Amino acid sequence: MTRRRVLIVAVLLSFLIAGTATAWGPHTEITRAGMSALANRPEWRRYFGDEWDRLADYSWIPDWQSDLHYGVYSDDFLICPALPRHISHMVPESKAAFAPLFRRCLQALRTENSFNAARWVGSLLHYIEDSGSPPHAAGIGGDMHFKMENWLDAKRIRLDGYEPQLLGRTDDEAVRGFKARMEGLIVFSRERGLQLKPILEPLQARQDQELILECAIEVSRTVADSLHTLLTLGLSAVEPPGCELRGRVRIGDRERLARTGARVMLAGTSFCSVTDLEGRFAFRNLPSGRYTVQALATGAELGEVTELELRRDRPAECSITLTPDSVGDNIVRNARFALKWSSLETPDWWQRDEKNPRRWASLPTPIPHGTRLRLTVEFVDKPVPIHIRWRGNGRVVSSGSTTLIEPPAEAKDSSLLIADLAADPSIKPAYEQSIFAEVLIETVQPLATVCRHVALVPITADK
Repeated sequence: MTRRRVLIVAVLLSFLIAGTATAWGPHTEITRAGMSALANRPEWRRYFGDEWDRLADYSWIPDWQSDLHYGVYSDDFLICPALPRHISHMVPESKAAFAPLFRRCLQALRTENSFNAARWVGSLLHYIEDSGSPPHAAGIGGDMHFKMENWLDAKRIRLDGYEPQLLGRTDDEAVRGFKARMEGLIVFSRERGLQLKPILEPLQARQDQELILECAIEVSRTVADSLHTLLTLGLSAVEPPGCELRGRVRIGDRERLARTGARVMLAGTSFCSVTDLEGRFAFRNLPSGRYTVQALATGAELGEVTELELRRDRPAECSITLTPDSVGDNIVRNARFALKWSSLETPDWWQRDEKNPRRWASLPTPIPHGTRLRLTVEFVDKPVPIHIRWRGNGRVVSSGSTTLIEPPAEAKDSSLLIADLAADPSIKPAYEQSIFAEVLIETVQPLATVCRHVALVPITADK
């Protein structure tokens, strides 16, 4: 078993341990069955390269919400100006993701590299597959939800002889066709979910169900239709070709980025990309004009290049050197709340806490189990309550515990809070022996009016 497969299995087991055993078990098999029906597989495999075989893994990305996987934060392929917040995977809420994610996939295929495009496509596949899951379509939770998603033989999910349908010949036609296809899928699976409920209720031990298999196969057909449409439209030649932009992001004089790629954005647009760990990025088929290019990476301040001109007759080069964070080795993203690309109201990688809307929550950050942390918070004026939430994974709030960080008595009126932390020992690591730390700032005010800077730093013996 490869390391990647071990990681996937470990993540799924972590969901079971956390009491969230509601994942549509055969995401991987459904995706592969859909891909197997594509007549243009050889051509599209050449475009994606190694990313082609990883698409089945990427169909899990929305279940990795706020987690770090494959060297990127999953939220970088879930959150954008058209989808500034996480969308539920249950019908009818999941429908809000259909059109924005479909269009975002087309954009990634046309303007970004295969590394980014594959992850955006994987995110959409997850919403397709979850919406066609019988309990998601029928609104059924609890233990019944798990049975309806997992009591089937996934090896039987096959599309022998299926010819994928083109859902539209233009973007608008394709979006309408995709939404109609999804409505039909939801009706198909809802009917079977309601039929399954009385069959499964008396069963205590697993008995694979043909109705669940029928749903999984129909979901695979929808995946095949969606991929056929996305890749046909998204990888067709753009006439006339747009502008090219390539460059590199560095943090100070470092040659590599520390934890993940940087996110590179064209300010005021929906165009963005994630670099590799060397900081390299490239766009193509962009509209001509003058842009401000922004970049942000973990452990660095927001950087930008203004008035960069893009022209069709020559590629543009852009080198961005980011200033290292004022607190070395800081693992909090957007630590000064300076970036508001996804939403003008909310700093990127921060959100209102889902358990308490009167406080802000940072992006959960993975740390090795047993690691101690140093928290540093610089307030604008008077301090506000600060909490640290420890989680077994980055997605499930109910699996964590929260610690209030009390400043020393002599520093209660100080605008600077520094505290050394040890994780709650009852929190079990999810995978790769990691747990997640999340900073909670108790205020209803905009973050930048209360705090100037937040840092979490792993403590080593020499600190």
